[in-house]
Amino acid sequence: MTTTDSRRFVLVCAFGATLFFIYQAWQKDYPEVEPIPVEASAEPTALMPDDEPAPAAAATKTGAAEPANPAAAPSAWVRVETDLLKADIALAGGELRRLELKGYPVSKDKPDQNLLLLNDRPGRLFILQSGIAGSDAPLVTHQSAFTAAQKQYVLADGADSLDVVLEHKNGSGLSARKIYKFKRGSYEIALEQSLKNDTGTALTASPYVRLQRTLYDVGDEPPFVQTFKGIGLYEQKENGGTGYRFRKETFETLLEEPIDLKQTGGWLALMQHYFLAAIIPPAGETHSFSAKPAKGGSYMGQYIGTSAELVPGAEQTFTTGLYVGPKLQKVVGAVAPGLELTVDYGILTAISEPLFWLLDLFHQWTKNWGVAIILLTLAVKGALYKLSEAQYRSMARMKKFAPRIQEIKDRHGEDRQRMQQAMMDLYKKEGFNPLAGCWPILL
Repeated sequence: MTTTDSRRFVLVCAFGATLFFIYQAWQKDYPEVEPIPVEASAEPTALMPDDEPAPAAAATKTGAAEPANPAAAPSAWVRVETDLLKADIALAGGELRRLELKGYPVSKDKPDQNLLLLNDRPGRLFILQSGIAGSDAPLVTHQSAFTAAQKQYVLADGADSLDVVLEHKNGSGLSARKIYKFKRGSYEIALEQSLKNDTGTALTASPYVRLQRTLYDVGDEPPFVQTFKGIGLYEQKENGGTGYRFRKETFETLLEEPIDLKQTGGWLALMQHYFLAAIIPPAGETHSFSAKPAKGGSYMGQYIGTSAELVPGAEQTFTTGLYVGPKLQKVVGAVAPGLELTVDYGILTAISEPLFWLLDLFHQWTKNWGVAIILLTLAVKGALYKLSEAQYRSMARMKKFAPRIQEIKDRHGEDRQRMQQAMMDLYKKEGFNPLAGCWPILL
């Protein structure tokens, strides 16, 4: 490859990159207009409450969102704080309506303001609702009134877990308990929902957990790049089988093709570039997952668990795992099988994943990302040394034969076919490949 060819190659790459950035900027300034979402249909297997979100909170001057409706007054909230999280649980329904990630700034410009992954502000809805559905009527919903022994729960020094207990009685013989179990050093939350039947009539009960959100960016997004926002599923390949596959769908796709499936195991998550909120049912349980548009321009991912029969006087507890936090590759893989697949490296996963593993290893050794990047660069250069050597040798030989190549061009002039044949004969006679120096550039 001659110097002129190299310059031409660089100019073509630069021109292509410029077109790409212009296209991404156009997509950001003139996005596609979203169709109006259709109203979600009722579940056929269990009678569910309305999927319309509860009234959102209004933002205050301090940046903390305070409830805007009387039902969600400050006294009707439970504040929770662990070493990694700050959460607000509404006593109206026991909803997890806000979750703040400590140590994750909302943007580079606001390093002291933690990111709100779950949020209930107008236009930035992302909440978790739960309850217990019945075959004839909703039993305990995300609109039922709960009580708590404390207004604030803080993970004590030396403690490994924190339980937030909410109680509900409907006055007709049904009593329910909802327990959020937080763990030190973890973004996992265990949700226990218990129901006691003192109505004098047998009941059928099914737990449900749903994630509901509108379309907005949580924190900073990479410039000039459209990142994924949508539903992720660890879907069973065959009913009764042991194989699973990772499936993801954008929220816009749900307008045309809502998801409704029944399977054993797996999980459902609402994802975006750096963060996710996942519902993780018990591994051996048969349950249903659904994802569809909801009211108010939002989208919903929902889990409905296996139903249980409650005779008079009986009590049943349902447990569901949750993960609400960043996509940390080492962490999410240990939470549930397949959850590490939510860490999306794009089409270059086969290259990016081992490179990240090596970068993380260097960081563990040095405790400094700058030094780790330098070591990774040196390691990659070392691995490609022989290819680079071949490139430089090829370039040197091309420079050596440049006068003879120019002579061939001058001799044959406009006869391109004879000129190409003469150059091929020269390459064959001298025993070198002019393209040998191009492969390292591609790598």
